[in-house]
Amino acid sequence: MEPHRQQDMVRSYLRMYEQSGWLPSFPSVAGEQEVMIGHHAAPFILDTYMKGYRDFDVEEAYAAMRKSASDATMIPWNRGPLTSLDRSYLEKDSSPLWRVVRRKRATGDW
Repeated sequence: MEPHRQQDMVRSYLRMYEQSGWLPSFPSVAGEQEVMIGHHAAPFILDTYMKGYRDFDVEEAYAAMRKSASDATMIPWNRGPLTSLDRSYLEKDSSPLWRVVRRKRATGDW
């Protein structure tokens, strides 16, 4: 409904990505809050793009979404790269909780 605001938000998300190396999962006035599982910026950016709003760096947005979806830890309420714990669970898929986290991320990311 308000393309300029939606594009402003995407540009803000990309600035956060430039500063931290990760898309925000729950941005607020106080900065990134580690309270969400998944990467909710990705579907928001995709929605903006699909509506034809392109007043942001599309290539950077894609790189940020890809990195957050494939290289970020799945440990709830943490930000950063994959850890050895992530790799172990990805290989074994051995925990019911981990399967829930993976499903949540999958629906939020793509």
